[in-house]
Amino acid sequence: MSASPGTVSFTALWKSFVPGLSREYWFFSSYFVLFLVMPLLNAAVNTLSRRRMKILLFTLLLFIGVIGSIYYAYTTTDSYGVNRGYSAWWMMILYLVGAYIRKYDVLAGTKRWKFLLTFVLTVAASTALKLLIQSYAIGKYHSIRRFDTAFTNYNSVNLVICAIALLLFFRNLQIKPILSRIITVLSPLSFSVYLIHDHPLIRARIMKSAFLFLQKMSLPLMLLCAVGIAVGIYLVCSAVDLIRHWLFRLLKIRKRLDSLETGIRAKLNKEQ
Repeated sequence: MSASPGTVSFTALWKSFVPGLSREYWFFSSYFVLFLVMPLLNAAVNTLSRRRMKILLFTLLLFIGVIGSIYYAYTTTDSYGVNRGYSAWWMMILYLVGAYIRKYDVLAGTKRWKFLLTFVLTVAASTALKLLIQSYAIGKYHSIRRFDTAFTNYNSVNLVICAIALLLFFRNLQIKPILSRIITVLSPLSFSVYLIHDHPLIRARIMKSAFLFLQKMSLPLMLLCAVGIAVGIYLVCSAVDLIRHWLFRLLKIRKRLDSLETGIRAKLNKEQ
């Protein structure tokens, strides 16, 4: 990037320091808002009866999920401000769905393979519907338009079913100790991989152009290279975060932040 003067502007630097305000990372920004309102959502889950929770979730999923995604696909109008599911508003709804499943242990006696089958069938049906709608749109309007987004938006009903099916499939899954240790090591790095490879500068300068050569390959070779590149990106970004972790430990950043938090908390308690 140093070879491209002006690439890193003050605005770009500022957005990097305040991703929650600049919405550079939609997931991080949405989760930040969700984290702030979690106490209120938890209070609602603990207070409302099961019947009222069902009515609330059914209403939200019906109007904001099913009707909202279909309406957007045909009009491109985001009536509920859910931004096709890329928003804190939709993340709150999914949080309530997950909280309901956990509180009432929904479908606890169902065989695990049925959830996986539901996921596979839903993906297959969604793909088929998407292709059919695209064929119809091309035949009638000579373009794909946005009709197929009714099945690809994050708030579409089929993706909600897929998400719930995967959640139920992995719920209470017994993992072998050795695999559990590997997951414990890798899982903290996953968020860093997301932040690094989807950084606006990395995305604009590398991710959007560095892999265009894949288009010239045959389909099998393209898929193989795509998997290899994905694994390579994960490993490189993980290595960067491990270096960051080592530097933070060397500079005792965690210890200093803990001391700062303890001091602020003590001062607040004293004022009370």
